[in-house]
Amino acid sequence: MDVESTQEELSEIETQFAANDVACKVLMKSIWLSQAISELNATTDTFCIQVQDKTPYLQISSKGMAGETMVEYEGGQGGPVSSPNADEHDALENVECPNGMVSQGYKYSVVQPVLKQLLLFSAKVSMRINTEGILSMQFMVPVQANEPTSVASTADMGFVNFVCLPDIGSA
Repeated sequence: MDVESTQEELSEIETQFAANDVACKVLMKSIWLSQAISELNATTDTFCIQVQDKTPYLQISSKGMAGETMVEYEGGQGGPVSSPNADEHDALENVECPNGMVSQGYKYSVVQPVLKQLLLFSAKVSMRINTEGILSMQFMVPVQANEPTSVASTADMGFVNFVCLPDIGSA
């Protein structure tokens, strides 16, 4: 029996980020991104990430049937966050946005289940958005199961990369 497919092969999407193609970068502690994602409106189709070179440096927002939700981070440099009640000023370790501001929407239903799981195990997350709106999130995850994330050295860390295309309807 011959099986015929009506699907066309999708071309591979280039997701490499050249240095001159990165529109913005954010390095933050995973606990803070986890809290922001949990605050978003669960009835939303898309959520928006906005990064800018002035305060608030990072804004994550959603709009749905239950209303609007917005989480803002003003930035800061500081010691490790040991609990969700730590000073929000220390949430962001580094923000780079050479063009002033980047704002892009993504499908909540695609990103939320992945982030929910990865953020449980990671210590930090690096978010990058390129000039085409592609979101790359790299999670620093401890590979030693018996060590807490706060004391593990970078040699004991692995990295998981998650790439998401923008929601074209939200632009």
